Amino acid sequence: MNTVASARKKIIGALEDPRWDWRTVDGISRDTGISPGEIYGFLGRSGDTVVRAVTRDRHGHALFTTRKRYRENHSLMERLFDHYRSTST
Repeated sequence: MNTVASARKKIIGALEDPRWDWRTVDGISRDTGISPGEIYGFLGRSGDTVVRAVTRDRHGHALFTTRKRYRENHSLMERLFDHYRSTST
């Protein structure tokens, strides 16, 4: 497996870790050994796979999960509310 595919697999695995609903880049980095810069790059290219939370954690860090996990763990109403919050100004 090439390094890009390996990194992708590790990052997706960390995002889908059942212990967490949402992950920070630092948490993903700690679990995978991949640098935060590489993780941000992956997340920026993976809008079809990854969701960024509307809110941040208590330290102000962005939170991420996979679209698959988001659909599994959030009701339709929660998803609609999150969409509304993300598009309103």
